[in-house]
Amino acid sequence: LEYSDPYPSWGARVAIRIGQPLSANAYTQDNPKAGARHLIADLTRALEDLAAIASKEPALSVCASS
Repeated sequence: LEYSDPYPSWGARVAIRIGQPLSANAYTQDNPKAGARHLIADLTRALEDLAAIASKEPALSVCASS
């Protein structure tokens, strides 16, 4: 996650970088609403693919040392 401010507040911008980037510009051609639906469908598919890959990998654990 990348926030627009070091200490984000309500309404701050956030970038989530997971997997390959999708270009939103490619989805805003003639019909913005149809483009938005297509972008959401592609994003959903990409996240589902990453979740399937992650479920096959061993989980990472973070332990605090005393």
